[in-house]
This record gives sequence, structure tokens and C-alpha cells, in this order.
Amino acid sequence: AVGFPFLIKASEENWNINTKVSNFCLPIFTQVNRDGSVLFMAVCVTFIAQTYGVSISIAQYFLIGLLLTLLSVTLVAVPSSSIVVVIMIAGVINVPVTDRLGLIMAIEWLLDRLRTMANLESNAVGVSVIDHFLKKSLHDKQDEESGDDFDEKDDEEEFASVV
Repeated sequence: AVGFPFLIKASEENWNINTKVSNFCLPIFTQVNRDGSVLFMAVCVTFIAQTYGVSISIAQYFLIGLLLTLLSVTLVAVPSSSIVVVIMIAGVINVPVTDRLGLIMAIEWLLDRLRTMANLESNAVGVSVIDHFLKKSLHDKQDEESGDDFDEKDDEEEFASVV
């Protein structure tokens, strides 16, 4: 959420994304699209399980993926908020988190920056793809609104009749 204003400005000024597309898509992407956070949380749960020697079954991996997909939408844009979800997911698959959480918290400040970068990057790619596919329809819509579809013959005939 911190990079949101910079992403809006860069998309409109540097990447020539239509203002309507960026103003509509980027707020939605910022809330829903949390690729970096979901990857971080999945790796953290797997790391904690491996340090305890707990093996995770395929069914548990699917459960982790499903829960992280659903819970990623509810994440707040506060630094280190993903740790709360990591604790919850680890509890669901019966992995203790007591003393291993310190290992993650020691480097979490750096990982938080990498997650933010991954999230912003995927939001930028998403809005660019949508703008690319909507470019023609938005251009046609702007021509209709601006009234550029006039006929020169009609204007010449109207001018000749007045003179």
C-alpha cells in the first residue's frame, strides 16, 4: 500500500497507461493481488515444518495453498502482518511455531521489502496487460465522447449555404 501512489504515477506518466484503467484496476490489484506475500507465507510454513522435522503431505500442501489464497485477501497493509497468518497456517497443519519464529523475524524486515516489490511488480504487469487489451475499445470510446467523427463534406456544404 505504501507504493500505491508511486505505482499510479508511474503507470500514467512513464508507461502511458490510460488513467481510467489505472485508477480502476490498481486499487483492486493492491488489495487482492498479493503474490509475494502468499509465496513468503508458504515458504515460511514449509521452512518451520522442515526445521522441526515434520513432513508435510500433499493434502496439507493443498490445504496451505487454499488457505493462503483465501487469507491473502484479508491481509492488511502493515509491515510484518504476514507473520500472523504464518502462525495460523502452521497451527492448522499441526506444526509448532514457538522458537522457530525468531529465525524468520530476524530477516523479516528484508523479506518484507522483497514481498512489497513482488506485489508491486505483479500489479504493474496486471494493469499493463489490461490496458493493452482495452486500448482499442478505450480509444474508440474517447473518439465518440470527443465528437471527432465529423464529416468534412457536411461542414463545407453548411459553410457554402451560409455564404
